[in-house]
Amino acid sequence: MKLFVSAGEPSGDLHGSNLIRALRLQQADVQITALGGDRMKAAGADLLYPLANHAVMLFQNVFRQLPQYFRIANTALYHIRTQKPDAVVLIDYPGFNWHVARLAKERGIPVFYYGLPQVWAWASKGSGTFTVPNDALWSCNALGQCMPVTPGSKVTIGSMPTWFNSAPLS
Repeated sequence: MKLFVSAGEPSGDLHGSNLIRALRLQQADVQITALGGDRMKAAGADLLYPLANHAVMLFQNVFRQLPQYFRIANTALYHIRTQKPDAVVLIDYPGFNWHVARLAKERGIPVFYYGLPQVWAWASKGSGTFTVPNDALWSCNALGQCMPVTPGSKVTIGSMPTWFNSAPLS
């Protein structure tokens, strides 16, 4: 099995490394290529770019980094197009990962969101509900415990209840 995993923040790198270790216990020969960080690399991923080491906040910082993010997205697209992974696993980081999801879905590759984005940063107009492009969702807490999320179900992140809608891209 070949997987592509993308995590753009240190917390996603931690969740990704735990996922990679768990996958390797189940299937030792799994091939994992990633955008992530040092933890994912140490867990056995072939790192295309250390995306988790370059997390930025605030619009002006993101704006300055746009050319770099376009290059990283092109690297991910090239890898997905040429290596044809069996699935793409995205961890949080929606501003970037939702583009990766669209690229993968356009090529018929299943997308799994592991570690959902925080609603207060990405909810539509503060409604408490947002749509995540995916084939399946998992929600993880700060202890790294994860569970599948049914589309339309209520999930509590911290003390904030959130409703997630699944929207497979076509």
